[in-house]
Amino acid sequence: MVDLHISQGLQDRKAVVAMSGGVDSSTCALILRQNGWKIVGVSLQVWDYSKSCKVGALKTCCSPRDFQDARLVATKLGIPFYVFDVEDEFEARVISKFKNYYQNGLTPSPCIDCNVFVKFGELLNKATALGYPRVATGHYARILSRKGDLFLARAVDRDKDQSYFLYGLGRRTLSSALFPLGCLTKSYVRQIAENHGLVTAKKKDSQDLCFIGSSVSDFLSSNSTPVSGVIRHISGRALGIAENVFSFTVGQRKGLKVSWSKPLFVLKISPETREVIVGEREYLKVKTFFVTDWVWYEDFETTTGFIQVRNRHSGASCLAQKVDSKTVRITLLDDAIHIITPGQAGVLYDENDEIILGGGEIRQIS
Repeated sequence: MVDLHISQGLQDRKAVVAMSGGVDSSTCALILRQNGWKIVGVSLQVWDYSKSCKVGALKTCCSPRDFQDARLVATKLGIPFYVFDVEDEFEARVISKFKNYYQNGLTPSPCIDCNVFVKFGELLNKATALGYPRVATGHYARILSRKGDLFLARAVDRDKDQSYFLYGLGRRTLSSALFPLGCLTKSYVRQIAENHGLVTAKKKDSQDLCFIGSSVSDFLSSNSTPVSGVIRHISGRALGIAENVFSFTVGQRKGLKVSWSKPLFVLKISPETREVIVGEREYLKVKTFFVTDWVWYEDFETTTGFIQVRNRHSGASCLAQKVDSKTVRITLLDDAIHIITPGQAGVLYDENDEIILGGGEIRQIS
C-alpha cells in the first residue's frame, strides 16, 4: 500500500482548492503552493443565510465572513480567488433531500451529499472547464493505491478523520481528488498556518451544518410544514404530543419532553401513523441491518471489517455479506449497543479499520 503524495509523478500539477475560510483549507492551499502546484482558490456560495433561523448567531463555515478570510489567504499566497454561486445545485442535491428524508422518517447525511455532488461534483466540473483537472480540499483523509486501484483511507490523525464523509466519491472521483492534510495532525496544521502568518491559523473549527441557523427542528419548521403527532412508548402507551414528528431522529434522547421512570430514546419514526416510538436504551440494540445504494471500492461476497454508522461512531466489528449489486447485509459481531439510524451512512472499513471497502445508506433494520 503506497500513500499518494501530492508531489509524486503528476505531470499536470494544477488544482482548484476549495477554500471554506478555515485553517484546514487555507493550509491545504499553502502546502500545494509550496510544492509547486498551480492553484486557484474557490469558495462556494451554497446558501442564502437570510433563510437561516438565527442569522446573527451563525457558527458555520461558508458564510460571507469566511469568504473574506479565504480571500485574505489567497492574496497572501498570491493565487487567484473566486466565489462560485452553487445555490441551485445545493438546494437540489442537499436541501431538498434533507427535508424529504426527515418527512419520511429518515435522518440524512447532508455533509456527505455536499461532498459528493457539490464539492466534488459541481466544483470538479467547473475546475475541469477552467483547465484544472483536480480538486483539493482540507479534509483529513488519505488516498492509497493497492494493486493499481485507488482506495480511500482514514487520516493519520484519527481524531480528525473525515473519510466517513467522503466514501461516496468512488474511485473515478478519487483520481481527481487531493487531500494534502491526510498525513498530518491537526495541531501540526495549525502550527504550519501560524508559522506562515495565515489569518485563519487560530480560527475555531466549524461544528454545525452550514445551512442550519439554530437547530434542525427550527430549520424544518421554517422550511417545511410541521406535522404534529404522538410520542408513544413501545408498550403502546401514549406519552405526549410531538409538535413535528419529522424533526426527530432514531437514537435521540434529548428534547422528547415526556415523563417516564427511565431515560427514553427514539426507536422509530412512523410517517404513516404520525408516531414517534420511544423506549429504553436496551431496545436500541441491533444485530443486523441492510445498507443500500452501495458504493464499491472492493468487490466481495462475504468479508469482515468495521462498520461506522455515524460521524462520531468508533466503529463496530461486523460481517458484511453482498445481497446484490446495490445492497449489503451487515451483522454486528459484538454485543454492544450501537445506535443504527435509517438514512445515515454505513461505511465499511477493512479488518485494520483503515481502508474503506464500500458504503451506502442504512435502511432496513432487523
